[in-house]
Amino acid sequence: MPIYTKFTDIFPGPFKKDKDLKQILRKWQWLMKELVADDDVPWWYNERTSVGFFAAAVWTKGGQAIEEYTTTKKFRTNRGNTNSKHGRGDLLFYLKRNKTFAAEAKQMWRSLNESPEKKVISVLKRARMDAVR
Repeated sequence: MPIYTKFTDIFPGPFKKDKDLKQILRKWQWLMKELVADDDVPWWYNERTSVGFFAAAVWTKGGQAIEEYTTTKKFRTNRGNTNSKHGRGDLLFYLKRNKTFAAEAKQMWRSLNESPEKKVISVLKRARMDAVR
């Protein structure tokens, strides 16, 4: 069941059964592998590079993508009040069937000292919190 946020009326994922989104994710993976150079790979770079490749996947599948778009973000003050501020969203994309997604990207670097599962869950929680804002 999706989590409902009273701030923005956004229902953050999961979208496990969305066929269009699955196709875009597969295309993104293909692009990342296809564009590998001899001594260079896209995932060694930062969040912006990953978002750019994802936007390319959206475009190649007939959608439209806007990177680094302006948005209003909601946050709570220390006193519990709700305020707004201007911010940026990582990726806003549209698919053929009138589907709109706002994506929050986080770059994660694996550490040999940490459990990868715990690290992924932690990064996903941060991304979800930012997306809801």
